[in-house]
Amino acid sequence: MPRVVEDTTIMLEKAKAGVALIVIQITAYIIWGDFASYLQRVGLPPIVQVKMGGTCTGYIVTPDGYVMTGGHCVNNFESELTKYIYLLEDFVNKYAQAYIKTTGRSLSNDQLSSLFNAVVSAYLTNKLKIQDYKLQVYVGLGKVVSGIGNIGKLYQARVIDSSPAERGDLALLKIDVINAPSLIVAKEDIGTGERVWSIGYPGAVQRFFSQESLYEPTITEGTISGYREKPSGIRVLQSDVYVAGDY
Repeated sequence: MPRVVEDTTIMLEKAKAGVALIVIQITAYIIWGDFASYLQRVGLPPIVQVKMGGTCTGYIVTPDGYVMTGGHCVNNFESELTKYIYLLEDFVNKYAQAYIKTTGRSLSNDQLSSLFNAVVSAYLTNKLKIQDYKLQVYVGLGKVVSGIGNIGKLYQARVIDSSPAERGDLALLKIDVINAPSLIVAKEDIGTGERVWSIGYPGAVQRFFSQESLYEPTITEGTISGYREKPSGIRVLQSDVYVAGDY
């Protein structure tokens, strides 16, 4: 038994080397002509830059830098509203902050909710435009120092291909690296009742954009309880492995 434990520990430590932190930054500009006068009153320009960011876990699958992650991790959704919802929220937040700065008063929760609903309605009726959408993807390997100031130390990635979150929910990235530690993608089924491990960066790394800390992949263990099929027809594993939510 000790030998089995030792072998498992070595295996998991080797696997950790092939895990990657995925960081995304998205910028765009919002134009809403009907709201331009309100923006002017609080000192905002008629075209407002909005941003969003998030983190995910990815896995290096070839030594020359191909990385697999989720389609949602590169903001790929069939629903355009889902794709842009956080940018619309940032627009509301920027207006609310400018309102406080200009008037010295805060918008109530009801006012913020009403404004957000109006923003969504304007988008859905094509009165509000989102332009110059730009996605940037970065990859960190092993222990990663968080904080937006450290993003330049990560590898900038290219999105080679991706499928929407509502369907396959996969994305293939490429970073310029050689001899990277990589994981083997299994081709055979895992039996019900077998032990499995989840290795990745916990959801707490979403603080990447607000504070500086040192993060490394964590490991959780569970058991395969069966296979399920998504509405899209994709066959997936079901297990009781605890996974802290990422972006």
